[in-house]
Amino acid sequence: MSKVVIFDLDNTFYKYQATHDYSINKLFEYQELYEEIDNFLNSYKKAKSQVKSIVGDSTSSHNRLLYFKKMLENENKDPLMAISLEEKYWEIFINKVVLNNEIYELLSKLRKQNAILHLYTNLDTNTQLMKLKKWNLNYFNKIITSEDVGCEKPDKKFILEAKNYLDKYYKKSFKFFAIGDDVENDLEPWKKEYKAETYLINNISDSDFVDFQLSIEDSLENIVNQT
Repeated sequence: MSKVVIFDLDNTFYKYQATHDYSINKLFEYQELYEEIDNFLNSYKKAKSQVKSIVGDSTSSHNRLLYFKKMLENENKDPLMAISLEEKYWEIFINKVVLNNEIYELLSKLRKQNAILHLYTNLDTNTQLMKLKKWNLNYFNKIITSEDVGCEKPDKKFILEAKNYLDKYYKKSFKFFAIGDDVENDLEPWKKEYKAETYLINNISDSDFVDFQLSIEDSLENIVNQT
């Protein structure tokens, strides 16, 4: 069987919220502007909300540098300090994640089966490539970030960009699989376009667009074992 597997990254290969919570709390220990962690966290949340209200649904809505810059501006502090805060945040975040060895073994098996592996992710390219490099996730034939195309999943423009690389496999009767934590972003588009077999990770849904709700390891094993 010829396979195409479409992956999401964040909250799919690891649990995003727990990693973020750990990282932002550790960042408090690094910074010297706030004495109380509650004030620090509330200021961060306020700045994040302000940024999102300005930039809307764009890649910039996830940009930690913008959050920290706005946070510092709200305190009448030097916005250039945002650079070190963002760098430290991502250093803590990326180093916190340790993937199960089984994930690497199963991805290697898929590559040995000549499966086509694509990664589509909603964040800036630099951050996502840093994650992939640090976590040794060098298995993908194609990586598309929302920054690459100027919009986020499931925007039609993003889907059309991906289709430029996927349609040829569908025409050759490849079987499609999709793995992610968000039905609308990660599963529904590929179920509609290519009748993909879909796997929801770290989430719960009764959507008709979801075929399986499993761990990333069990999802990969299920796909590997299909011949």
